[in-house]
Amino acid sequence: MPIESKLDGVALCERLQCLSIRNVGDLNDMGLIAIGRGCSRLAKFEIQGCKKITTMRGMRTLASLLKKTLVDAKNLGASSSLKALEPIQERIQKLHIDLDDHGIGCNPPLWIGVGELSTPLTAVGLEDCPNLEEIKMRVEGDCRLWSKPLDREFGLSTLLHYPMLSKMHLDCGVTIGYAHTAPSGQMYLSLWERFYLFGIGNLSLTKLDYWPPQDRDVNQRSLSLPAAGLLQECIMLRKLFIHGTAHEHFMMFLLRIPNLRDVQLRGLLYSTRE
Repeated sequence: MPIESKLDGVALCERLQCLSIRNVGDLNDMGLIAIGRGCSRLAKFEIQGCKKITTMRGMRTLASLLKKTLVDAKNLGASSSLKALEPIQERIQKLHIDLDDHGIGCNPPLWIGVGELSTPLTAVGLEDCPNLEEIKMRVEGDCRLWSKPLDREFGLSTLLHYPMLSKMHLDCGVTIGYAHTAPSGQMYLSLWERFYLFGIGNLSLTKLDYWPPQDRDVNQRSLSLPAAGLLQECIMLRKLFIHGTAHEHFMMFLLRIPNLRDVQLRGLLYSTRE
């Protein structure tokens, strides 16, 4: 939809099931509520760049109006949006939170930094989503600024709250550290991978997209031995896509996953350092 368009007519489309709204400058809470009332069959909703929308009034009212139909929400821009979606948390199957855009209401984004835990997911409204099937998480930062994590594990075990969760994107690709030449007192990337993947075997994942962290000094993004050992514990896994490289010996660990049918190494090209 073009910028500054009027959306009054959208609310009259009572059979509408899928709606994407981007960069509509004049859309406010009342307009969003009107859409929720008029489009009572809406199952998939995406909103981005609509700065007049407030999270707890506009989004929560929309979620309440569509609590019987809405199962797919995309590009919600703030962690408080999760609280607004509480009315549909028992039905939601797919949820995409934009980690980079401050989005609705200009609240802080749901962003996970190096060394931080994933447990805040439950604190911002995702504590009870029995139908959630897919989740995408991204970790950013420089491991070289930390001597070690403050906790033993990243917190993937908290995802056991979601019994239907079967697909995950875990992107540590913009997390950087030392692959081979860690100074005294610093951890190698392999140990950071253990931190992030610890507990993943407890989840009933059937599909995993995983981006290992990287060492930019040696242009390397590769699966480590601890990571391979933890991934082999995912006994329900059928599809595994590693966005990086892996040693042949480490790949042998994956043969121990009984249900695995599709493994792909999606190696990346790195630019030459100047």
